[in-house]
Amino acid sequence: MLKATLRDLFAHKGRVAMTIVAVALGVAATVASWVVSDSVAATLVHADIRTDVGISVPGPLNDVDRGRLAALPGVTRTTSVVSGRAGLVGPTGKLVDVGTLPEQAGTDWDDSGRFVLVAGRAPARAGEIAVSSEAGVPVGDRTRVLLARGQQNPVTVVGVFRYRTLGPDEPSPVVAFSPASTVLGATYSRIEVTGADVAAVRALYPKAATGNELALAAQEQAAGDAEDLRETLLPFAAVALLVGTFVIANTFTMLITQRTRQYALLRAVGAYRRQVRRSVLVEAVALVVTTLSAYGSARRAATVPPVAALRLDAGRPELRRGLLGLLALVAGVIAVMATLDPGADTTERIVAIGGAIVGAVGILLLAPVLAGASLRPLIALTRRLAGPAMRLGVQNAARDPRRTAGTATAITVGLGLVCAFGTLSATLTALIGSADRVNIPVTTTILEPAAGRSATVDAADLGTVRALPGVTEAAAARNAIADVGYAGGTTRFRVTAIEPSALGTVLTPQLTAGTADLRRGVVISQNQADMMGVRTGDTLTLGLGASTVRTVVEGVYRATELQSSLYFDVARAPAEVRDRPSLIYAAGPNARAAVEAAFRGRPDVVVAGRDDLVAADIAAQALAFVVIDAMFGVAIVIGVFGVVNTLVLSVLERTREIGLTRAVGASRRLIRRMITVESLVISLFGALLGILVGVAVGAVMQHAMLGQELLTFSVPVDAIGLSLVGIVLAGVLAALWPAQRAARTDVLSAIAG
Repeated sequence: MLKATLRDLFAHKGRVAMTIVAVALGVAATVASWVVSDSVAATLVHADIRTDVGISVPGPLNDVDRGRLAALPGVTRTTSVVSGRAGLVGPTGKLVDVGTLPEQAGTDWDDSGRFVLVAGRAPARAGEIAVSSEAGVPVGDRTRVLLARGQQNPVTVVGVFRYRTLGPDEPSPVVAFSPASTVLGATYSRIEVTGADVAAVRALYPKAATGNELALAAQEQAAGDAEDLRETLLPFAAVALLVGTFVIANTFTMLITQRTRQYALLRAVGAYRRQVRRSVLVEAVALVVTTLSAYGSARRAATVPPVAALRLDAGRPELRRGLLGLLALVAGVIAVMATLDPGADTTERIVAIGGAIVGAVGILLLAPVLAGASLRPLIALTRRLAGPAMRLGVQNAARDPRRTAGTATAITVGLGLVCAFGTLSATLTALIGSADRVNIPVTTTILEPAAGRSATVDAADLGTVRALPGVTEAAAARNAIADVGYAGGTTRFRVTAIEPSALGTVLTPQLTAGTADLRRGVVISQNQADMMGVRTGDTLTLGLGASTVRTVVEGVYRATELQSSLYFDVARAPAEVRDRPSLIYAAGPNARAAVEAAFRGRPDVVVAGRDDLVAADIAAQALAFVVIDAMFGVAIVIGVFGVVNTLVLSVLERTREIGLTRAVGASRRLIRRMITVESLVISLFGALLGILVGVAVGAVMQHAMLGQELLTFSVPVDAIGLSLVGIVLAGVLAALWPAQRAARTDVLSAIAG
């Protein structure tokens, strides 16, 4: 049996090569995910982390704290570390972006070992700075540094450094000023102590940590970040591997069907069932996934009775599979219908997504039935309206619905995922645009940080905007993550502290209940209120760091879950929130022109209008979905290889038939067109099924993830159109080799065989 198996493999090298390519792509995606995450882990874990620090005391601290620490027994040295706003302006006139927020980018130079000088010298006097090696600014350049309260300092770069971080939370500074500089203020972000007893320091400052503890925490965080990255990438790889599994399983199913007579003859001459089963598994033993994919086919091969050598029928879709698919589809629909409430809790939302997945699996199981049902009418239509190539191609695709469905399923999975996330993206785009346009008047001007939404504008900028002529109202939104307690438990989401006068002027949230008076309580989004089960008048607690704000729900408004979910009075916010405005809103007859003129020389901020804000939000989320689509595109490529495999095997199966067709007058051109049509029919069936499943799953995803009505989804028309064009091209390309091979079939040899 082993010799027969190896002889069969060597006789069909092309088939083996195509199967290996499909497997290799899926496995490569998995291995690449692991390699990337492990590489990131190695980079982070082996980063230059300091271990030469005795004890670090976190701030905010001042000279009094430094004196207390210096007076402890055994202390030989204390080093104060300053951190503050310092936006470095690059050669292009824009802020240098190296991943550190401008408000954390500045520090003072010292000889504690934090800095490793790689070029030039350390800054020694006012007007001199050293910059991070990642900034790309050379020694000798003259530039500007943007400080707090809008101050701009002209500086000369005298050195370039590499920074050694302490612990998992320390940002890497971009700019280091001279030791005697006072531009960053006198508040210390931490004080490093050498020689002191740890217990004595912790008696005064319980949050103090040793250098070794911080280094270990940094390494653990790096490992955790790498694991998070791996968990993010592996689902994409798993999809590619799953599609590869479909390709392999379908390939072996076709092989078993074609070799029924061969296996029957082997059984007739004495081969045992286990020998036949093992021979099939030997063909697939290259990798675990191929063995698993081929196991079902191996079992079917082993059950072929000797009398099957006298039969030539290809078989029909199994009734058991159809019933299982129907049950899965019904169960999925029931699960989704039972969780239609947009205010459903997290468990119900998970059930809805689970139901969508089960329903999609049901559709895949029903694919042979759907293929037969959809292709039979197409046969009748082509008989009346199409030429011979079209008729023959459609008939070939419809001849074995199970084979067609198995081939098309690989494309269905990849394209279905693209359409699902495309539907989610299109719905989110529509929601972002509509919610921003409802909640922000077109007359409102926005001042936001150029470094992105995670950065902040300077606290003094609000006063500057308020004082501008033509500005009648100005307010700052301070975003923070809060632990929100309510009668049913505690949850965590983004909240916004803002001036009460902002609601109804620079912001106009569309209320569904209550009022927008922040002096009396908070205003919360409708979907967030529904998930928490709270209504106007209910009590909430906002946990903001060490501070807790007790309040009530005063109003409810419409918003998406990705936007701010709760507004509260800034007067009740702790200083660490109040002094970190995320952006500033302004209104007035000449607000836009006045703000642009006042901040024209500030590359750390951007002046925008409502539509600019909408466009930026849409572009940001669209980029993320483009990356997702590209990664799922690998699955579609693997699916195309499955089409090639199927066509090649189909051509081999129909060698005699093709020879007879040529013998009665069919040209090579007709044969090529026939195979191309067959490829297009299979590919388009898979594509249309993928679009149907993907849009349906995407509708459930937007319902569960965005808290919207199930039927309020937006269809990604552009993505679907491009996908169909791509699938048509892929179908044509997939047919090139099989069509050419079929056209070159020797007539006499085919008839004789």
